[in-house]
Amino acid sequence: MDIDVTILIQAGIVLFLLLSLNGLLFKPLLEVFDAREAKLQGARDSIESLNRLAKDDLDAYRTRIREANDRAQDEKEALRDDGRARERELLSEVRAEIADSLNDSRSTIEAQEGQARQSLSVQVDTLAGDMASKILGREVEA
Repeated sequence: MDIDVTILIQAGIVLFLLLSLNGLLFKPLLEVFDAREAKLQGARDSIESLNRLAKDDLDAYRTRIREANDRAQDEKEALRDDGRARERELLSEVRAEIADSLNDSRSTIEAQEGQARQSLSVQVDTLAGDMASKILGREVEA
């Protein structure tokens, strides 16, 4: 095999192109790829950080909502208990008023009954004499 001069020239051209393209094309292209990869990694890190912040904020929000619901439930129960206590007070007051009214009515009725009896007892003798006179047909003395 003969080594021709053209092979040496071609090898020199390839070597020259490799060295010149390495500096002019490959290194800048690799730097662009590395910069893009760095930007992507930065974006991934930023996304990861934002996701953690969003999760923390969501957890804090849910905690505050749960606490607010618990406070609202406690307030609701307290108001319900106060309402029931007030209802019992009002019912006992109304029952006492009704009992007093009934007692007053009974006392009034008993007093009127006593007056009626007293009034009738005064008139009984007179009425009995009048009835006896009518029945007997003559006047009766008491």
